[in-house]
Amino acid sequence: MNELRTTILIAAITALALALAVAFIRVIKGPSTADRLVGIDMSGNIGAGIMGVAGILYDEDVFLDIAIILIVTGFVGTATFAQLIGLRRGP
Repeated sequence: MNELRTTILIAAITALALALAVAFIRVIKGPSTADRLVGIDMSGNIGAGIMGVAGILYDEDVFLDIAIILIVTGFVGTATFAQLIGLRRGP
């Protein structure tokens, strides 16, 4: 049972890594600033997911703490950039 659990968790990390690659493509290709912002936000959330799965895989709580910090800082950064984009466009 433990081997099956490990295989499933490694498959989940692999799927999340592929999703992270797609998010990075969105950051690079754009075409708009909002698309890049969404790609960056997705990257942070997927990274937190990878950290969460790694925490379960290695049975370490520190990975989950890092995932929480990553989510919070990602949210603050996304909100700040969205406000900046809104200020640039004007009312």
